[in-house]
Amino acid sequence: MKITSFFFTASILLAATSVVSAQDKTDSIKVIYESQNTGHQTDSPEYYVDSVLLKGVFIEAFKPTDIEKINVENKGKGKIYITLKKDVPYNFVTLHSLSNRYLKNKETNALLYTVDGKLVTAAESLINEKDILSVSIASDQAISSLPGGKVTILKVLTKSKLNIDNANRTYIRGNTSGSR
Repeated sequence: MKITSFFFTASILLAATSVVSAQDKTDSIKVIYESQNTGHQTDSPEYYVDSVLLKGVFIEAFKPTDIEKINVENKGKGKIYITLKKDVPYNFVTLHSLSNRYLKNKETNALLYTVDGKLVTAAESLINEKDILSVSIASDQAISSLPGGKVTILKVLTKSKLNIDNANRTYIRGNTSGSR
């Protein structure tokens, strides 16, 4: 009876060890599931500017002094109604349309967008063209994690106080003065 008990216990331990060993082999790889983000969050509010629905992701570019009033409706998905002052000009454009307008090489495979230094993942994001201070193109930037390793970055700066102050700043290189 002791021998049977020994073999039974040994077989259970052996089976448990093989199960743990099999789990270690298959579960030792850490898998992270990321949601596919198309740039549109399902619970983000809808933005209306002067009663016009802004489709895509809205990039906030209005100065507080441009806004007459804001109404927020929290029912369901949520809606934000922005009424601009009568004399505020605006023209909404997508980042994709900006890239079509300013990129020389339209065959760019990898294209990233930044607005005021922040990465924007949706090419259909809207921005007020009247609030763009500058657009710069950084071509053939090396990024080792991308296939081919090259990417073009469309950098948009808005007319924020900080960006305007930085644009008007003069930089002097060197640390010596005088003549030799």
